[in-house]
Amino acid sequence: MTNEYPRTVTANRQIHAPADRLWALWVTPSLKRNWWGVSEGGDLFECLTEPWTGGRIAYAMRPRGAEGPVERVTGRVLAADPGRRLLFTWSWAGEDAPAMDTTVEATFDPQSHGTEVRVVHDGQPNATVSEIHAKGWTDKLADLDRAASAEAAGCLTRLWAALAVRDWDSVAACLEDDLTVDWPHSGERITGAAAFVTLNRDYPGDWRIGPARVSALSEARAVAEVRVDLPPDAWSVASFAEARAGRITHLTEHWTRHGQPPAWRIA
Repeated sequence: MTNEYPRTVTANRQIHAPADRLWALWVTPSLKRNWWGVSEGGDLFECLTEPWTGGRIAYAMRPRGAEGPVERVTGRVLAADPGRRLLFTWSWAGEDAPAMDTTVEATFDPQSHGTEVRVVHDGQPNATVSEIHAKGWTDKLADLDRAASAEAAGCLTRLWAALAVRDWDSVAACLEDDLTVDWPHSGERITGAAAFVTLNRDYPGDWRIGPARVSALSEARAVAEVRVDLPPDAWSVASFAEARAGRITHLTEHWTRHGQPPAWRIA
């Protein structure tokens, strides 16, 4: 028999969504209630996150749609770098909760096509709790991934990442079958996901797409700023998306060719 067990639990996940949006999902109570504990069948009926040094953390979760034991967690924020890092204490609350002195660090590291989210939970008191936390954080990152992917910002990030590598199956997976796309610059409307995929797949030339800068306008709307190179030209694209249930239903894309300013604006 051995008493050895991981004193530190670590969970990682690469998520195709901007770091700022994942941060918002993590620290905003109204958003966090939609995903935290879903894999465990839990209902986060109380949620407090104050994302600044000295801020309070308090969660209360019970089985979703049923009576059952309530799990409570309290803590204090030790350090915060908005959009990038949150370090906080984590203690089970309640009469039967074991005494623990643990800390959790959640980091959000921007990557070329998304964000690496990493959770490090230090100070595990015993093997049982260590195992619970290892599974719990893995499940929560999966829940966060699903929540981000279901929003317009996540959908749009995944769409442009798939277009950039010409992964047509993944492009189609981002789109509702009855998608509509408007290109005001040329007066065109593309109807249907299949038509949009075919248009991009068959577009002539050796085009290249740069990383998309995606901003959430709401849960259902987002915009991406993208550079597309098609030698000898280069384009800037503003891609506005509407989405529902994890798929894009409508795109309005404004394409502008790069060029020189007119003579009267050159200093």
